[in-house]
Amino acid sequence: MHYLYSFAIFLYGLGIYSASFFSDKARKWVEGRKGYFYKNDFSCFEKGRWVWFHCASLGEFEQGKPIMEKLKQETDYKLFLTFFSPSGYQIGKNYRLADDVRYLPLDSEGNARKLIRMVKPEKAVFIKYEFWYHHLRVLHQENIPIYLISATFHRRQPFFRPFIGKWFRGMLDYYTFIFTNDKDSESLLRKYGVEKVKTIGDSRADRVLTIKGTDYENPKINEFKGDKELLILGSSWSKGENIILNWYKGSKDSLRLLIAPHDVDDGNVERLENDIRSIDEKLIVSRYSDDRLKNDAQILIIDTIGILSKIYRYADWVYVGGGFGKGIHNVLEAAVYGVPVIFGPNHEKFPESVGLINENAAFAINNQSDWNAIANRLHQNTRFRLDVGRKASKVVHDLAGATDTIFEYLIP
Repeated sequence: MHYLYSFAIFLYGLGIYSASFFSDKARKWVEGRKGYFYKNDFSCFEKGRWVWFHCASLGEFEQGKPIMEKLKQETDYKLFLTFFSPSGYQIGKNYRLADDVRYLPLDSEGNARKLIRMVKPEKAVFIKYEFWYHHLRVLHQENIPIYLISATFHRRQPFFRPFIGKWFRGMLDYYTFIFTNDKDSESLLRKYGVEKVKTIGDSRADRVLTIKGTDYENPKINEFKGDKELLILGSSWSKGENIILNWYKGSKDSLRLLIAPHDVDDGNVERLENDIRSIDEKLIVSRYSDDRLKNDAQILIIDTIGILSKIYRYADWVYVGGGFGKGIHNVLEAAVYGVPVIFGPNHEKFPESVGLINENAAFAINNQSDWNAIANRLHQNTRFRLDVGRKASKVVHDLAGATDTIFEYLIP
């Protein structure tokens, strides 16, 4: 399995290299790693004590921020931050608390050994789903404590499958401690002999509460909303957008619609504008990047990244995208503001979404009919909408506190 894994990683890297000729995201992935150990200066790691945080992308970065901030506030450790995805790196490279930010090199044994021996971290923190065999193995061999935070496990993962499961579970033994978001994940790990595990909730709850408590004003969105009710589509994809747009054309006079698509590239924004025109060519659409909003704009497209978690505060209710694909995006970012949250059917692997539904603080939809039923009720019944929103806020507050627990283990 060691050699099969290494060969699979080689093929993966080759596939991304081939895709880089056609995909901007793949091209950034390749360029960010080109000449990794020759073009990049590693001399900064010769001074100070370093803790390494690794995130797959932007969502994991947000989960790790509360621990990173506490680390910088209360210790003299320096922070080394790595990303797998270009979308995370493009935002994270400007993170003011990080002392050094880079891509994670492709997971080969040689790359892992070079990186770890150059950086010499005293501790390593991997976030949520990051299981890179060679990097974990070398860290373990170098006796560097490794922590996995905000983790979620389910039976369909390779760790729990016949034949290959035992080898993959070997990676879990490299972790000094694993912090899960939910009891089901902890129980599953313990069933398979993993004992260094504890359920502490989601550090994102601490993060979103911090964002909510930070002063923020956005005059453009204030102007767009005016005195109307506002529905925000956060991190949206085309299927969810079209379901909502089909309903929205009948409510456009009493409701403003703000769409923050998951992909803000010009091509996808143009696709969204064309979808809107095909549903109702009379709808007035503005882009956030426009110098001025169009008069009486009914739909505003957020064609930039980095502000969604802040602008949810302007919403009266929210749809969070991704649920018609691999899984929903961050629902806590919206729920913290005390608003109802709706998402698609593929949410069951996300404990925070299940928790919201169990408390009648969120709703899952499967199709147009489901959306129409819940949207009409939220839109027409203010009392019901406010009651659901209060429950959503309570769920987030009940999840808070993971940061302090992790920090006690990380820095005894």
